Amino acid sequence: TYLVVALLYLTLTVIGSMLVRLMEQRLETDDR
Repeated sequence: TYLVVALLYLTLTVIGSMLVRLMEQRLETDDR
């Protein structure tokens, strides 16, 4: 079970970082 939780946490962190990057890019383009 610990491995599953670790994998889920890793995937969540990766997806979160990707979403943050997309949001930052959108904000930058909007500013321009």
